[in-house]
Amino acid sequence: MRHSMKSRLMVSGQARRESQVGDERACVPFGDAQFRGLAWRQPKLLHQYFELRSERGLHLTLRTTDIWGKRWTARGDRLEWELRSTWTSAVVLTVQGSDAPLLDFRPGWWRNGHVETAKGESLRWRQAGLRRFELATEDGSPLVTLSRTGWFRFAAAVELSEAARSRADLAPLAGLTLRLLLAARRHAG
Repeated sequence: MRHSMKSRLMVSGQARRESQVGDERACVPFGDAQFRGLAWRQPKLLHQYFELRSERGLHLTLRTTDIWGKRWTARGDRLEWELRSTWTSAVVLTVQGSDAPLLDFRPGWWRNGHVETAKGESLRWRQAGLRRFELATEDGSPLVTLSRTGWFRFAAAVELSEAARSRADLAPLAGLTLRLLLAARRHAG
């Protein structure tokens, strides 16, 4: 009896640790959800691990893989991506295990910059308010807008335009925009 109670506690403790780490959870595809309540959340205060959730569940995770915060891994329902930063704050997003960039961010002035897609499309990253950033097309139409909502734990509401919802690269774009928002937050002060 005593042994079974101890083993149950160990199993429940192990499950609790795994759920805190979170990376083993299955992500659901974006699909054609209405995206109500789509938001990035930081489940644990001092951990560099973030989850993109909506009413449908967990869509995407983002975590740092090194102590300096220069390498990040994003995981969606089917693929994993690697985000690598350089000393110039440029960020390159590739499929895990590949060197071909899917998205390539080049910083500009005042936390702004340009994202080049694999298809050659150029997008603009810009600060659109005190706690608001957006990724827009070259003509200024917003695709992804992130609004910081948390103070102690990081949280950001995500708004997607109709054009963004139909993009094949929506998941990598969502991961990249959070990485850029985190970099802007780090360089703010």
